[in-house]
Amino acid sequence: LTERVLLRRASRLLSNSAGLESVLRTRHGSTPPVTVVPCAASVDWFAGAVAGREQERCRRGVSDRIVLCYLGGLSSWQCIAETIQLAMRLRREIPEIYFLLLTPDNPQSYRRQLDQIGRDGVDYAVRSVAADEVPVALSAVDAGFLLREDSPVNRVASPTKCGEYLAAGAPVICTRHAGDAAPVVETSGAGIVLGDKLPSDAEMVRLVGFLRDVRGDRQAWQEKAMTAARRYCDWASYEEALRVLYRSYRWPEGFPRLPVARARRHSS
Repeated sequence: LTERVLLRRASRLLSNSAGLESVLRTRHGSTPPVTVVPCAASVDWFAGAVAGREQERCRRGVSDRIVLCYLGGLSSWQCIAETIQLAMRLRREIPEIYFLLLTPDNPQSYRRQLDQIGRDGVDYAVRSVAADEVPVALSAVDAGFLLREDSPVNRVASPTKCGEYLAAGAPVICTRHAGDAAPVVETSGAGIVLGDKLPSDAEMVRLVGFLRDVRGDRQAWQEKAMTAARRYCDWASYEEALRVLYRSYRWPEGFPRLPVARARRHSS
């Protein structure tokens, strides 16, 4: 009921994902015009870090490894246990794999599972990085994990980490339930889309082949990922779309506005 009322009153919708737009259209039959502004990354910011990829890999002692990464918080809906389990299964097939967990959260509850991958600092590492350190940290990565399970929230999600992985030149390993990330990866070919958070044996074969291909032609995969980032996940283009939207908007007659003095204080 609330959605119907708001949709009737709105002259335009601002959506954070194409998935949310699709859900609203399916649920209500029609909607006002929609501008989709997904979570995105500054591709130019990441591109500068990518240029120093080999130096970062050398500094971290992973020059000869396939670095798989999870970036983000450790909430249960991020499928952390399944991500670590998948890294472990892949390492059994490709011993050169190194798992990098970049998180601001305390990983203690996952330590026992992480130790099943191998030795801390040798076969995996956990690091906490500030926001401005993310581009450099991701520049060393060969592929990024984005596993999600099927849920109403994930169907309309716009995962920031997808754009960050791609902008850093890392193809994405995601599930089909990872919101807008899945169609971006599938359409661009910049990664691999799994059916669910626990891959089948056939999907494992595909994954192993994919990672061996990434290792064999790293430059081509890096370029494919960064091209996808510029096309689908670059904040600069969406920022401009927002500017155009707000410039074209006209306040309805009689619509309440903030007093000028108050608005100035708020903007400062």
